[in-house]
Amino acid sequence: MKNKSLKVILTFVLLVLTLNLISLKAYADPSASKGFAGYDDVTAEIKANEEIKNQEIYESEKETETVQSSNNFLETLEINGYELTPEFDKQTINYEIEPIDVEQVEVTAIAEDSRAKVSGTGKIALNSGENDVKVEVTAENGAVRTYHIKVNKKENSEISNNNQENAIVNEENKDNSKNTITYIIIAILAIVIIIILVKNQIKKK
Repeated sequence: MKNKSLKVILTFVLLVLTLNLISLKAYADPSASKGFAGYDDVTAEIKANEEIKNQEIYESEKETETVQSSNNFLETLEINGYELTPEFDKQTINYEIEPIDVEQVEVTAIAEDSRAKVSGTGKIALNSGENDVKVEVTAENGAVRTYHIKVNKKENSEISNNNQENAIVNEENKDNSKNTITYIIIAILAIVIIIILVKNQIKKK
């Protein structure tokens, strides 16, 4: 009987000690208690603000990860050696350059957003007549913006006519040069003849 009583007492004492240890641990570590009940008012407010700030940062990062950029504007657009009309503006998609007589042009372009992809740049072969040079910008989210440059390549007949006109002008210039030299030679001969005649007249006198 005494042994049973002793066991009951010891069990009770151990239970009381265990409950006291748990209580002391909760008091020493306020975060172990639910919410901010274990903190004083100032500490609880600081902790609450920290949690709100951490939550905002988390939501912002999550939003950044899920929302893709829709920026499909160009920062620069050029055809090397030629001037665009009108002057480049990212909001303007249609341009042209003066008529040219080359076989190809080189197009350069840079996207405003580094995540966007640009296509249609580099050396572009031209056909006779009007060419529509296209530069496409694809945003991160897939939205596409197309810039157009109208390039008129002179027709072969037009180039040939220009060459013929230049040849005619060159021939006329050559003929004019020849005529000028001829006139100078005749003038020199006339002067020489006059000088000889004058000398002969002087000798006779």
